[in-house]
Amino acid sequence: VEKSRAAVKLSESRLSEVSEQVRYVASEASRKFLRSPYAGVLLELHVKKGSALKQFDSYAEVAPSGAITVRTEVDELFAARLSNGLDAEIRYIGGDSIIATGKVIFLSPYLKKKSLFSGKSNEQEDRLVREVRIKLDGDNGLILNAKVESVIKLKNR
Repeated sequence: VEKSRAAVKLSESRLSEVSEQVRYVASEASRKFLRSPYAGVLLELHVKKGSALKQFDSYAEVAPSGAITVRTEVDELFAARLSNGLDAEIRYIGGDSIIATGKVIFLSPYLKKKSLFSGKSNEQEDRLVREVRIKLDGDNGLILNAKVESVIKLKNR
């Protein structure tokens, strides 16, 4: 009986130890999952299953769910004339047909170097731009991450 009691105590001790290991491994495994901080549409995945990531590496591109917005840049010559609520038309680059409409919802508080569609070593322009976001009206069928042209309708002074 004493031998069996000792075996039970030993088994309970071993069970406690294995349970703690399982909890630790589960905790570590939960830290290994990649999750988006918000709900949305996965546009591109930069890693493959089993590959390693460094801290702060980009591993995916996600478009947040909700209203679709267009990020555009406005030349410094017109930057001061912009305001929230202005109407905008979206067209494919080089086209004249309107594919979507919307309103300006964000204006960058400062001018910065041109970043969209630039970065070529032979560029001679030294222009500053103001970043603007346009919230699109309704369902428009635009392809996420597509390059488009935006026409913001300025109000007469």
